[in-house]
Amino acid sequence: MKRRIPRLRAISFFGALWLYTVSVCFASVTGTVTFPDGNPVSGALVLFTDENNTGIHYSSVTDSNGKYTITDTMTGVDRDAETAAVPEDFDLHQNYPNPFNPATTIPFSLERPGFVELSVYNVLGQKIRTLVHDYYSPGEHMAVWNGLDDRGTGAGAGVYIYRLTCGGFMKTRKMLLLDGGNRDMKGISAVVPSTGGVVPKQAFPDQLTPKYQEKIAENSPTFRVLITGDALFPLELSGITMNDGDILDFTVSLLQFRTSATVTAAAGGKIELGNGARVVFSENFFTDDTTVTFLSAELLPPEYAVPYLHPVSSIYNVDLHGASVTGAETLSLPYDPSKIGADTEETDLFAAHWDGVRWTSKKGTVDTVSHTIAFESEHYPYWAVFYGQIVENVTVGQAYSMIGENNTNPRFVILDVRTPAEYAEHIPGAINIDYKSETFKNDVDALDKNNMYLVYCLAGSRSAGAVQIMQELGFREMYNMLGGIREWIMMDYPLSE
Repeated sequence: MKRRIPRLRAISFFGALWLYTVSVCFASVTGTVTFPDGNPVSGALVLFTDENNTGIHYSSVTDSNGKYTITDTMTGVDRDAETAAVPEDFDLHQNYPNPFNPATTIPFSLERPGFVELSVYNVLGQKIRTLVHDYYSPGEHMAVWNGLDDRGTGAGAGVYIYRLTCGGFMKTRKMLLLDGGNRDMKGISAVVPSTGGVVPKQAFPDQLTPKYQEKIAENSPTFRVLITGDALFPLELSGITMNDGDILDFTVSLLQFRTSATVTAAAGGKIELGNGARVVFSENFFTDDTTVTFLSAELLPPEYAVPYLHPVSSIYNVDLHGASVTGAETLSLPYDPSKIGADTEETDLFAAHWDGVRWTSKKGTVDTVSHTIAFESEHYPYWAVFYGQIVENVTVGQAYSMIGENNTNPRFVILDVRTPAEYAEHIPGAINIDYKSETFKNDVDALDKNNMYLVYCLAGSRSAGAVQIMQELGFREMYNMLGGIREWIMMDYPLSE
């Protein structure tokens, strides 16, 4: 019997209906964010993005009563100015709100596609958080920083610098994080590109009246709403319209945690939950004594737009409370063998972490006796065990690192799907099968499906098609290199002839 995965729903959503032209905009919308039992959610980030033009967006953080206010200060002329499909130049805009606590939005513009990195630095020039590290199309984009560093620790109040790089473009700006508020908020940083949201959309039509659905069908301007916060499942709703004075209330679900805490010294040690989850810290992992909290979420999240992955464990998180660490950490997660398909081998299991944007796989050692998978862990918000095919998009930087990490791995294969003429200059060690060849599917089908494949072409289109075919053929692990060899050359990575 297939386990039903809990999904979030907006319990209450009401307000006047309306239809506006592009030159008309709302003045103010308010509402509350609550848990199913009616208690308010404080410190949650509420982000509205225009679905027709993601360059238009508004954000607010709920107060202690769960209330938020979205105010449109743009005039009709301002809105018209922002409706250009492609910006005329690269730009990094001032964050808003500024000063802020606990979260702020950072907009940026791209006039052409490229590999983008957006990072946050302290006043000493030390990078504390990478918000964007991916290939982006032209358009208006934005990232949300929730005041946490890459380890999930809350940053202290003060001035921070954020920097955008794309090709030869680089720009920096300053922002001010205020003291107070919910500094322990663990809301997931969200990046909203012009092509759509990065967290899975939640179905919402059954919450709307027929009259409301009819208004949406008339192509009225609609907004996507993203709500994140401390220990919340990210909630995204689409098809929302707004009018001055509307009251839009939302209900979100809280991860139900079991907690195990211990004080671990420089000698190392381990903590574990009764259901078999365990984390082991090596000697000298901690530079000082620290309290470690081991969290186990009883609910599984929605299927995060990855239908070929099947969760076979709960969600886990290890909170180091900002401790200074060295060495290596081993995380061991249990899995439920009854949730594995009859035609699936246990060796197909893998761990995955949610980095705020997507699930990313991480290979580990599977113990078929204790039904656990163990691996060396980095610190991300949540971990789980899945089985199924591993199909991911990776940047050229990630691909370059992947090649270095697997240079002695006989299972690792680099597949160039360009034409033989294009293959004259290729990534070192790559094999070539022409995607446009009539025999492509048969040629690929002859490869070992248990290998790990990094697939690339000129810019990423043909390789995406190749990966889809390989997925249909039953290949286990595939990575599509976004930006292709064109971006590879821009990054000055090595080539063979």
